[in-house]
Amino acid sequence: MLKKIRLNQFQKLNELWDNYPNRQVAHLHKLIGWTGMRPSEPLRLVWEDVDFEKKILTKRKTKSSKTLKLRINEKALEVLFSDVPISKPE
Repeated sequence: MLKKIRLNQFQKLNELWDNYPNRQVAHLHKLIGWTGMRPSEPLRLVWEDVDFEKKILTKRKTKSSKTLKLRINEKALEVLFSDVPISKPE
């Protein structure tokens, strides 16, 4: 049975991840927390799945085999912006 996490508990977790030495792992966990994605879903994201202007994230190949669009909040955007490559890979 899943329990809801209270806001203050979530803020404490967020502070923990802010100080975690591996930034990629910390960002992954923050993104999961701020979006409610399953742990495997962020690993399948590509940059084309993120619309920074409209604040929409496209989840492909979900557990239900559907493509879903999620609105993403400012906290999730901060995490994504922190990992944006300087130039697109060729």
